[in-house]
Amino acid sequence: MDQLDRAQQENELHLSLQLKHRHPTLEVTGYCHWCSEKAPADARFCDTDCRDDFDKNQRRRG
Repeated sequence: MDQLDRAQQENELHLSLQLKHRHPTLEVTGYCHWCSEKAPADARFCDTDCRDDFDKNQRRRG
């Protein structure tokens, strides 16, 4: 195995880890994806607390 093969393996490992831990793509609906309250027009959550709770729940679910 040469240096290029090792570099490619390392890149593939990093990519797979990033894909595993990426945030799900949520569409902007005008309502909070966590509590269903009205959210700003360009936001997926009504505030940072709801966003953080959603993220914690997603990490817990794996």
